[in-house]
Amino acid sequence: MSSAAHVRLRAQIVWPLLVGAVWLGWALAVPRDLPLHETWPLGVAMLLGSFVAGATSEGGGAIAFPVMTLLFAIPPMIARDFGLMCQTVGMGAAALVILTRRTPIATDALRWAAPAGIVGLAFGLRFVAPHLSGPAVKIFFCSLWAAFALAHVRASRHSRAARAERDDHTARTDHAARADLADHAERAPTTSRSWLAVAGLLGGVVSSLVGTGLDIVVFSVLVLRLGVSETVATPTSVVLMAIGSAFGFALRALDGGPAPDAWAYWWTCVPVVVVGAPLGARFIEGRGRVFLSRLLYVSIVGQLVGALVLLPLTPMLVLFGLATFVAGVGVFLGVARPLQVADMQAVGVQAVGVRAGDARGPEAP
Repeated sequence: MSSAAHVRLRAQIVWPLLVGAVWLGWALAVPRDLPLHETWPLGVAMLLGSFVAGATSEGGGAIAFPVMTLLFAIPPMIARDFGLMCQTVGMGAAALVILTRRTPIATDALRWAAPAGIVGLAFGLRFVAPHLSGPAVKIFFCSLWAAFALAHVRASRHSRAARAERDDHTARTDHAARADLADHAERAPTTSRSWLAVAGLLGGVVSSLVGTGLDIVVFSVLVLRLGVSETVATPTSVVLMAIGSAFGFALRALDGGPAPDAWAYWWTCVPVVVVGAPLGARFIEGRGRVFLSRLLYVSIVGQLVGALVLLPLTPMLVLFGLATFVAGVGVFLGVARPLQVADMQAVGVQAVGVRAGDARGPEAP
């Protein structure tokens, strides 16, 4: 077995087994703040949540947050902390699979968006999150994601014609395509990196509210603004959110630590997410843009429907949700507009090991 195969084996088998052994030792030796019969339903929900986290640009918190706050009536701040904690393990495991299997990722997004995201997380945890109420955070979460889905559908349709004109480039060899993309990265305009840094900063603030957001905000810039394919932007967002979650978890620990209930829920879900997220990452290998886009849409629509059914909607809350949705659509379409009027290529983003045809913009669903 080659050294690369050994590395992949450790990432896909040894890591989950190691985490499982630590979890089992804890479960047998440490008293629980909440009994297992109160926390196991969330473990079942996170089986789906972790799979979605590894397979889409939404983190596991995108499932955990609405499930915890809407179904189980858990305070949003505990749900946020749980999301950061769970993604540290689950999306960290998925990131190991992505990196060891040499799945194409946009490395410039990690260089520029990750540090900015950490700054945004720190700022949001200290100055933004303490001042928003629970229901407002819930409706903000669902409305912002719905706005992104609508903007992505519209931008995808507008970019279809421009993409067709570039299809002849896909016949180039892998070597030539990699060289071409590397050259684009070397000549990348500063504005592309600025977009990634700003997206990381804003995504970090959103993550400070709901436990996820850094991934999908940067994903939107990669796909809608820089013309990167969903097949590259999706695994990139997984690795990015794994980094952001680990730092968010650390920031919360330095600030007094997550609440005891968050720890109890986390320990229940650790053996689930360490398996589910890597399975999601494996699941999307070789899938096309259309499939990934539709998978993302389904998860977003499900969250929005759940919020509308389960939240006690007041007139002010409805207005806040509509304002968030309208503002979000405007921002996301504003980001996408250059792709609609100009045939932009994925400058400013270096996709490691990806063919030239895979670096193009969104494909119509």
